[in-house]
Amino acid sequence: AIKKLNKKVSIVNHDSTPGSLKFLESYTEFFSPDKAEKAQKALVIIVDVNDLSKIGADAKEYIDSIPDKEVFFISHHKTKAFETGCAYMISESASSTGEIIYNLIKDELGIKLDTRTAEAVYTAIISDTKSFRYSRTTSHSHRIAAELLELGIDAERIQSEVFGSNSLGQLKILGCMLQDIKTTESGKVAYVYIPYTTLKEHDVCAAQTKGFVNHLLTIKGVEVAVLFRQDADNKIKVSIRSKGHYPIEEFAINFGGGGHKFAATFYSNIKKDELIEKITSGLEKVVSDK
Repeated sequence: AIKKLNKKVSIVNHDSTPGSLKFLESYTEFFSPDKAEKAQKALVIIVDVNDLSKIGADAKEYIDSIPDKEVFFISHHKTKAFETGCAYMISESASSTGEIIYNLIKDELGIKLDTRTAEAVYTAIISDTKSFRYSRTTSHSHRIAAELLELGIDAERIQSEVFGSNSLGQLKILGCMLQDIKTTESGKVAYVYIPYTTLKEHDVCAAQTKGFVNHLLTIKGVEVAVLFRQDADNKIKVSIRSKGHYPIEEFAINFGGGGHKFAATFYSNIKKDELIEKITSGLEKVVSDK
């Protein structure tokens, strides 16, 4: 959309594109930080996160290398603190960052969406809402989807790409994970741990485990699910999901993370057993307080 304003645009991502989103690479070119053109002056737009610590070390280094820059965050995530000198467009009521970007393109910039841009926006919205399942999805979200459909997007193909492109390795890891699920004493908190060695053995990247935690919420009686995933640097990513009766965003913020009222994440350097005990016992108190 910004290219239609005759601006030079480069999309720079710390990680490679997940398999479920690879089809977007036929729309435009994506660059790793070491392959991206070095810029002297730029408007840096960062989407779906709200601080520089969450974009990856290589991407941050690339941004730091730009001498003359303005940094603009677009997100629907709550933030504890704002980066000095940065601009923000945050709407915590939006279903997704894609919804905010749609409004920005159409209403603020007055850019007419073509089919390709419409498909990218639709992809962003269904990815973030798990196909309109989450509580922040509103009638406005569905009206946007209807308008995108009217532009001729191939919604069935996009849904298939985003939610039906699992690798064999992903399913094998999911199978291993489902066998290792544990619950707390109340039965209201389910949790599981995936070591980095398992990811490496099945040639699966961290991004390909996105959504695995939701399987734990399908257990009858479980209100909160937690996925502990070890990364290559030995940090553990903690993904927490709630069925909607117990807010967990503030809980995650207390550990330096954040997200949504019923879906949040954070990273930790605490050792595995201590971390699992700390988080599960804390969440057990959350589900017992109501």
